[in-house]
Amino acid sequence: QRQMCIRDREYTAKFLELAKEGPETEAGFQAMNSIVRINRSGKPFEQSLEMLLKHHVQHPDMGLLCSRLAYASAKQADALLEAVMEHHKSRDVRAFACMGYAGRHKRIAERSTNDHAAGLALQTYQRILDDSADVKYGRRDMAEVARGGIYELKFLTPGKMAPEIEGEDLDGVKFKLSDYRGKVVMLDFWGHW
Repeated sequence: QRQMCIRDREYTAKFLELAKEGPETEAGFQAMNSIVRINRSGKPFEQSLEMLLKHHVQHPDMGLLCSRLAYASAKQADALLEAVMEHHKSRDVRAFACMGYAGRHKRIAERSTNDHAAGLALQTYQRILDDSADVKYGRRDMAEVARGGIYELKFLTPGKMAPEIEGEDLDGVKFKLSDYRGKVVMLDFWGHW
């Protein structure tokens, strides 16, 4: 693990040097893309996002890069995602940027119960449903992923009322989660497949 981190830092430094030599070139884009792929924060990551914003908003491979930014902690990620969402000529790439933006703000909302971030995520998921529902996101349509994100934000984030659950307890007695409203409840889901 430690060797991998050292190697990642070494590669990141080399990729950043390459990116700075020709930020507007294809080699520069690929170097920045590599930095984004192996990092989620840090100065080289932030510099890469700034150079991508300046030189590569229209790059055809920006979609996958944008979806990775859902996990970014750098604030520069928002500026790049917003630019791609609004200005990229490809509908599919704009959709991937929306997914990255929604995912990033969903994660912020989940960590801090940030209502503003939750609102941005919900708006962006709705935009995906309105504009890009049929775009493929891996094996699924973006609509399926967006609906899942909306559901999680509305019902499964800290501070939200849990959805109704019905089942049997260990003694085979049927129960509903709502029977225990106002009480502390620990749910342990398991099964045999």
